[in-house]
Parts: sequence; C-alpha cells; structure tokens
Amino acid sequence: RFLAGPEIAAGRLLRILPDWHGMEKTLYLVYPSPRAVTARLRAFIEGERQHVTDSAAADVAAALSAEEKETDRSHVRAFLRDRLAGVEVPFDVRSFIETIWAEHLTAPRQQHGPESEAWYEGVRTLDDMLWSIVAKERSAQKARLTRMIPALIGGLRRACTAQQVPADRAKAFFEALYQ
Repeated sequence: RFLAGPEIAAGRLLRILPDWHGMEKTLYLVYPSPRAVTARLRAFIEGERQHVTDSAAADVAAALSAEEKETDRSHVRAFLRDRLAGVEVPFDVRSFIETIWAEHLTAPRQQHGPESEAWYEGVRTLDDMLWSIVAKERSAQKARLTRMIPALIGGLRRACTAQQVPADRAKAFFEALYQ
C-alpha cells in the first residue's frame, strides 16, 4: 500500500488478493554521516516520515477502535456473568443473554458510555427479565409481574429487532422465557 496506494485509489492498479498482506518491511536510509545531511536530504527524510505516519494513521485508528470495542465487550460479558451467577434460567434464555443481550448492552456502552441512560435501560430490562423468571408466591409480586410483562416483552422484541436476531432464535428464546 505504501507505494501502490495512490495508484489503487486512482483505479490504475487493481488489488487481486485483497485479504493478503505481505510481511512488514522496515525502511532504512543510509547516508555517509550525520554531517552530510543536506537540506534536500532532511526534507526527503521528513517527507517520508510524514508519509509513513499518515499511511499508518488509519490502521492505528482502526486497531485502537477494535481494542476499545473488545474492552467494552469484555466488561459486558463480565457484568452478565455476575448477574447470572446463581440464577437458574432455561438454556435458551441464558444463551440469549450471553450472546444477543451481550451485544445489545455493548452497543450503548460503546456509543454513550457505561453511565448512559441507554446502558441503564438495557440493564433494567435484563434485571426485570431475570426477576420475572423466578417463581412468585406473594400476590404483590404476581401483580407487579402482570404489570411489567408488556413493557418487558416489548423491550426484548425491540432488542431482537435492533440486533437482527433470526426469527427462529427469537422464537426459541421467547418460548423458553414464557415457560
């Protein structure tokens, strides 16, 4: 990309193996002595240094972004693991939480931060779902459950749509949740 990048961008060259990358190369500049560095040579060195820096900027930014996303995803997975500890839930519900809901919670954490309203809304929905699974014996608990079900199911369905969950996976999850 260093030399061919402008030619590829202009359409004069075609990349035929886009997933292949050659080995990294180190560029060395050899000259007789530090005292022999002329103004032209110094300008050339600085120009090449800037070109390499500019060329690498997009890759560095992409790597940093991927690292931040993975950090957020790791925090969400640890959070969910703690929330699910000691709670008996059906397999399809646990699987949904550990995959779909993990992605659903990762998005607002990445976009708005771990203290955002969108994050807390996702956590509240998770907590309501986990609370709704536990058997209810008191009439006040049953009344609360009856009131919360429509909003809970609506929130879960919106999350399924946002995460583009396949219909069969969503169906299995909701069937397990209803049992």
